[in-house]
Amino acid sequence: MKPPPTATSPGTRLYSIPVADLNGGDVVTVNGEAMTVMDIDADTGAVTLQGGDKYGAQTVNADGVLYADAKPTPAAPGAAGGGLRFSMEPKNETPEMRAKKEAFSALVDEAVNTGEPHGVLDYREVNKREVGDVARQGGPDISGMHHEITAKELRHALREHSDLEKEAAHNPPQRILTADDLNRIPDIIDNYDKLTVQKRGKNKSSLVYEKQYADGTNFYVERALESSQKNRPRLVTKTAWAVASAGVEPGTASVYTPRRTKDSNPVSEKSKSTGIRYSIEPVAAPSLGAKEKMLSAVVTRGYP
Repeated sequence: MKPPPTATSPGTRLYSIPVADLNGGDVVTVNGEAMTVMDIDADTGAVTLQGGDKYGAQTVNADGVLYADAKPTPAAPGAAGGGLRFSMEPKNETPEMRAKKEAFSALVDEAVNTGEPHGVLDYREVNKREVGDVARQGGPDISGMHHEITAKELRHALREHSDLEKEAAHNPPQRILTADDLNRIPDIIDNYDKLTVQKRGKNKSSLVYEKQYADGTNFYVERALESSQKNRPRLVTKTAWAVASAGVEPGTASVYTPRRTKDSNPVSEKSKSTGIRYSIEPVAAPSLGAKEKMLSAVVTRGYP
């Protein structure tokens, strides 16, 4: 499709606007036509703008520049998608996307319902946005690394953040962690609002992914393993937590929580995993039982 022109008329002042500086909901006026940022691709950073009859829908590469009649108008407060940097609108789900969701659901089900989970999911390779955000903070070179999500660490996070009173006592208040929070992890990784590097030496640095939801802000932490004798460099699960939104109760009595005796497990001991390694292929996600269906979105304590 023909892109918008770069000038209105001779002598007209234009504003150069790097596509990478645009946010969801921003309005850019080109040759008198208002064009709204409708989507920003999570992998490539390409921006999709929606205009009127003159230009319609346009997609511009992340390294492109728009020449507009004026500076961009930020999205109105409270507007849908306003200020979001990535994935404002859901895209059509591909078979690969569905397979990822199903594989991850199976991993979470193992973490919740298996006494000693060993499942591992190679989720995907890091994208350019992640590599750039980490590099700008002086973090390790994560180019080519994959997100390796482990059921064992997901289960550990659930148990670590299962005490309602303990989580509510934090400042700001936090809520107990549930399977619903774990199921948000792919979205947190793919569409994070902020990525923070915690530098702690080789193979000890952590990446903290942060994403805001209506009920609070979820965090997911991975450790960057830059070298390994037995495996490739990768990002592995460390923990997860979330902070409750202002005015939102830290937790509710209706939320299923594990018994907190010293030796008890929060989930069934009936099945023991023996080193399952999940792949991104279509799999049948196990159906949840009555208890698991009671799980509601909640969050965990901050990472030390």
